[in-house]
Amino acid sequence: MRPVSCDVVVVGGGISGLYMAETLMRLKKEQDVCLFEKDTRFGGRNYDVRFSQAPNVSISKILIFEHDEFMK
Repeated sequence: MRPVSCDVVVVGGGISGLYMAETLMRLKKEQDVCLFEKDTRFGGRNYDVRFSQAPNVSISKILIFEHDEFMK
């Protein structure tokens, strides 16, 4: 792992973390913003569902409870 230099560290790549990192960069409040996420993807509990029958349609769902039958 190589050393990283950050002015600000945002922990969590969910919707709030992404928004905070984007806002800091857009407003030029900080020079180097680092965003850390433990998962293999950003977005937190937001997921896109795509359909092969309609490739241009995407529906987002939010994972509220991992044991919820609707989310399986």
